[in-house]
Amino acid sequence: MTDSQDAEMRTHDRRNALAAMAAIAAGVGFASEASSQIIKRTDLGGIDPFDPTNFVPIEPIQVPKVKIFDGTTEAEVYWASLAEKKRRALMSNQDAKVTVEKVNDGGGLTFLTGALTGEKGRYRVTVDYMRFMQDSIMMDGKTAGRAKVGVGLRVIANINTKKAGLNLNGLFPIGFNASTDALSGDLEVKTIGLNSDQISKLITTPSELNQTSITKALEAMGAVRVLVDAETTESVPHILAVSRNVRNTPDLIKFLG
Repeated sequence: MTDSQDAEMRTHDRRNALAAMAAIAAGVGFASEASSQIIKRTDLGGIDPFDPTNFVPIEPIQVPKVKIFDGTTEAEVYWASLAEKKRRALMSNQDAKVTVEKVNDGGGLTFLTGALTGEKGRYRVTVDYMRFMQDSIMMDGKTAGRAKVGVGLRVIANINTKKAGLNLNGLFPIGFNASTDALSGDLEVKTIGLNSDQISKLITTPSELNQTSITKALEAMGAVRVLVDAETTESVPHILAVSRNVRNTPDLIKFLG
């Protein structure tokens, strides 16, 4: 990948983060100076963006507060004030998800509904393992979407395919296609909201996309699934992905694009 392509990717991530901050600020207890900006979101292709089951991964954003219930009352507290055992109890959901995006000529990303590439070109595949809770995105007192708030591990493959019809739905098929020289690219592995010396040792710098780097990424993902519950691991929750589920909401569409 060239320096200009890498810069385009990073610009897209920053825009994602700003858009999510603007839309979710009212619902999860933090403010954003981006609320007055119109952010051009990723083209969702064939995905219905209003389907609450469609979560879009974003550049992670740390969330300082959480709403908790004691059975009768609700209170908003800082995550940092909670014991680690309580944080993990709140993040009771687990998910592993693959998101495939086509990189357009202008550097924007289009989310694909299928796993097969329609044409040769540039693609970005995000593989997430998440431990999370769901929170509401509130606008004007109404639920306008959902956010996955938690911790996890993210593997990003930036891919150049040499032909159409390749299966990119996960690390195994990507590794197979790389071994047959049907694609090339680089692989990045990063943890989200997990402070642990053991986990940090598993993370490597971005590397060439091949069987070796994919094997290491799979090993890291397997280890994180175990170490996320280790006594020495500290959780720092982040927004990992967002969805929107209310039609005819001009402000939300303005913020998310």
